[in-house]
Amino acid sequence: MIIERPEAVRLSLRSKGNFSVNDFAREHFNGGGHPNAAGGTSDTGLLQTVLNFEKLVKQYEKQLNSNFKKSK
Repeated sequence: MIIERPEAVRLSLRSKGNFSVNDFAREHFNGGGHPNAAGGTSDTGLLQTVLNFEKLVKQYEKQLNSNFKKSK
Protein backbone atom coordinates (compact mmCIF):
# COMPACT_ATOMS: atom_id res chain seq x y z
CA MET A 1 0.00 0.00 0.00
CA ILE A 2 1.27 3.48 -0.83
CA ILE A 3 -0.27 6.48 0.94
CA GLU A 4 0.49 10.16 0.49
CA ARG A 5 0.77 12.05 3.78
CA PRO A 6 1.56 15.75 4.23
CA GLU A 7 5.06 14.96 5.54
CA ALA A 8 5.98 12.13 3.10
CA VAL A 9 4.70 9.22 1.05
CA ARG A 10 4.43 6.09 3.21
CA LEU A 11 4.77 2.54 1.94
CA SER A 12 3.47 -0.56 3.67
CA LEU A 13 4.88 -3.73 2.13
CA ARG A 14 3.97 -7.41 2.56
CA SER A 15 5.39 -10.56 1.02
CA LYS A 16 5.15 -14.33 1.12
CA GLY A 17 7.95 -16.84 1.00
CA ASN A 18 11.59 -15.84 0.85
CA PHE A 19 11.26 -12.34 -0.62
CA SER A 20 12.34 -9.93 2.12
CA VAL A 21 10.37 -6.71 1.99
CA ASN A 22 12.51 -5.65 4.95
CA ASP A 23 15.61 -5.64 2.75
CA PHE A 24 13.66 -4.05 -0.13
CA ALA A 25 12.31 -1.25 2.08
CA ARG A 26 15.68 -0.65 3.73
CA GLU A 27 17.54 -0.49 0.40
CA HIS A 28 15.07 1.63 -1.57
CA PHE A 29 12.72 3.47 0.81
CA ASN A 30 14.60 4.35 4.02
CA GLY A 31 12.58 1.76 5.90
CA GLY A 32 12.64 -1.71 7.30
CA GLY A 33 10.71 -4.10 9.48
CA HIS A 34 10.34 -7.85 9.26
CA PRO A 35 11.15 -10.15 6.34
CA ASN A 36 7.48 -10.40 5.27
CA ALA A 37 6.12 -7.08 6.62
CA ALA A 38 7.93 -3.77 6.37
CA GLY A 39 7.43 -0.10 5.64
CA GLY A 40 9.25 2.87 4.27
CA THR A 41 8.97 6.48 3.15
CA SER A 42 9.64 8.59 0.11
CA ASP A 43 9.88 12.35 -0.25
CA THR A 44 9.56 12.42 -4.06
CA GLY A 45 5.75 12.74 -4.14
CA LEU A 46 3.10 10.12 -4.80
CA LEU A 47 3.40 9.81 -8.59
CA GLN A 48 7.19 9.59 -8.61
CA THR A 49 7.14 7.09 -5.73
CA VAL A 50 4.69 4.84 -7.59
CA LEU A 51 6.74 5.05 -10.79
CA ASN A 52 9.92 4.27 -8.87
CA PHE A 53 8.24 1.32 -7.10
CA GLU A 54 7.02 -0.10 -10.42
CA LYS A 55 10.53 0.18 -11.90
CA LEU A 56 12.08 -1.51 -8.87
CA VAL A 57 9.57 -4.38 -8.86
CA LYS A 58 10.53 -5.17 -12.46
CA GLN A 59 14.16 -5.56 -11.32
CA TYR A 60 13.04 -8.24 -8.84
CA GLU A 61 10.66 -10.00 -11.26
CA LYS A 62 12.52 -13.33 -11.44
CA GLN A 63 12.84 -13.59 -7.68
CA LEU A 64 9.20 -12.62 -7.12
CA ASN A 65 7.93 -15.09 -9.72
CA SER A 66 10.06 -17.85 -8.22
CA ASN A 67 8.59 -17.20 -4.76
CA PHE A 68 5.05 -17.02 -6.18
CA LYS A 69 5.35 -20.44 -7.82
CA LYS A 70 6.70 -21.98 -4.59
CA SER A 71 3.88 -20.55 -2.44
CA LYS A 72 1.04 -22.01 -4.57
